Amino acid sequence: MIDVCILGAGGHGRDVRSIINDSADYNFVGFYDDDVSKDTLGTIDDFIKTTNLAYVIGVNSSTVRQAIDRRIPSNFLAATVVHPSAYVGDDCQIAEGVVIAAGVVITTEVSIGRHSHINVNATVSQNSFIDAFVTISPGSNVCGDCVIGSNTMLGAGSTVINLMRVGNNVIIGAGATVISNIPSDSKAVGTPARLL
Repeated sequence: MIDVCILGAGGHGRDVRSIINDSADYNFVGFYDDDVSKDTLGTIDDFIKTTNLAYVIGVNSSTVRQAIDRRIPSNFLAATVVHPSAYVGDDCQIAEGVVIAAGVVITTEVSIGRHSHINVNATVSQNSFIDAFVTISPGSNVCGDCVIGSNTMLGAGSTVINLMRVGNNVIIGAGATVISNIPSDSKAVGTPARLL
């Protein structure tokens, strides 16, 4: 087993801890968080002084995950954490630091970029590309042959239908249905999803 810590001690970090605790691959040793009022082993700067621990960024916000990642030396090991109840199909490429929660289904030939989080009961279907620092919220569905750009968040229960392109730095609202391409640096809500 590999010793692993979580950077971020909030609610999402505690969700990530439960995934690690259910895993046979990792041994959870504690949290690091810049909010020193939380039950932690120290700040993220304290973690950077410790070179013998793998880490996962346990923060739900794509933007904050990316900011934390920029602080971490490139030679540190970012653990990829997959809940044992998740299904990951053939020919999938899962990058370092990815978190895949309970009940997730990733079918086949899917690529998921660094430090992306796929939350409870979400699905990602065939030939889809999920870039780095993406957050796919609980119950969201990405249908086949989709591209989801970096630092994008799909709200809870949202759906991206087949062949869609969602740009970088996008927020898709909870329950939205994406039936046309969404440009970078935008927000979209509703069914069908419309730009705000």
